[in-house]
Amino acid sequence: MNLDQNMFTKKELEALARAYLDCRLSRVQEKELEIVLTATDLSSPIIDEARDTMLATTMLETAPPARAARKTQRPRWVRWCVAAACVALAAGAAVPLIRHASADPAGLDSAPYIVYVDGERLDSDAAAAAALATQSRCMALMEKTLDNARALQAQSTSVTSKTNNLQ
Repeated sequence: MNLDQNMFTKKELEALARAYLDCRLSRVQEKELEIVLTATDLSSPIIDEARDTMLATTMLETAPPARAARKTQRPRWVRWCVAAACVALAAGAAVPLIRHASADPAGLDSAPYIVYVDGERLDSDAAAAAALATQSRCMALMEKTLDNARALQAQSTSVTSKTNNLQ
């Protein structure tokens, strides 16, 4: 793969991104494509999806390893004591919350919260409106991502059926 970013057209990068997403590239080719996509300003839905997938893969690869399993298991009585302590802590934490909720007819939602956005303090109505706006943007982004995934799945299914018909 040629690493000179000026040597690739948008169509070529899209073809390479599709090959990456279809797992048709070697590890070396994937790393080279990652370097090219990092260096180029070209963008399209398939190129952006490949970038996002590469970022997620990198994050998963750099995640700390899970703790190794214990070689010896604790005795049963120790496990029971730990479980009893957890139940006692949960009950102890729940009692004040239940008392607070029963004393306040509006429930826990009326607790005072202070919200700052871009360094400005918002009142509760503005904070709720900002939260709802953010939630709606996130839902729209999620719907767009799902639509893209459905379109790619349909495209993949049509390519698979065409390939099966040719055989």
